[in-house]
Amino acid sequence: MGHGVYPQVSVCVYSSCQNSWKNLEFPSSYTSGLPFDATYLNGVYYWRSLRVNEMYRIHSFDMGSEQFGEMQLPVIPNEHWKKLTLRGNSLAMLAGYRSMTFIYEMKQEGSWSKVVTVQPRIDPHWPRYILENDKIVFEIRETKQLVLYDPTTSEVTDLGIQMGRTNCVFNYKESLALIKSGDETQDQDNVVDQIEHFFDIIPTDRKSLFTVRGPPTGR
Repeated sequence: MGHGVYPQVSVCVYSSCQNSWKNLEFPSSYTSGLPFDATYLNGVYYWRSLRVNEMYRIHSFDMGSEQFGEMQLPVIPNEHWKKLTLRGNSLAMLAGYRSMTFIYEMKQEGSWSKVVTVQPRIDPHWPRYILENDKIVFEIRETKQLVLYDPTTSEVTDLGIQMGRTNCVFNYKESLALIKSGDETQDQDNVVDQIEHFFDIIPTDRKSLFTVRGPPTGR
């Protein structure tokens, strides 16, 4: 499970072509710590982690090549609140400090630019997610309500959702992989059985605190 509070990281990949799971070990050349926020873009899964030396890094896993990667975050002061997310078809970082919110966008790997700065006139808040046209979902700290802020019009819309301790805001895709044709219910049950069986047979000392599941690799 790793040393201290830092878990060993591995990736579990399911192939619908082979109807099977396999476990890939995280490269020893990379030092990954506690995983935080994550996102998915163009066949690559990205997550931000805190390393043993208290430095944040962005790690990645390419679903097609099954290769791991590592890159630096944009230069953001430590006291700023941060979240890894997407801005359209680009990787992005949301950062917040007091009443200010910033969006950093990565156009090329490892090359970040600050593209948006806003100061919405709302109660103390955390930035949670970026929607189209740079609209930002904020969580009001005191009430836990979610609101949508439009930087073009400065309009604030109450989304009618109150966050709890176990709630989070994330990018949802209805399906990353198609279930095989045939008896749909049976196929879904088979997939669930495969998932449960895979995690049951992993030795206890190899079960990871952080698991990635991706679309078929085509193999």
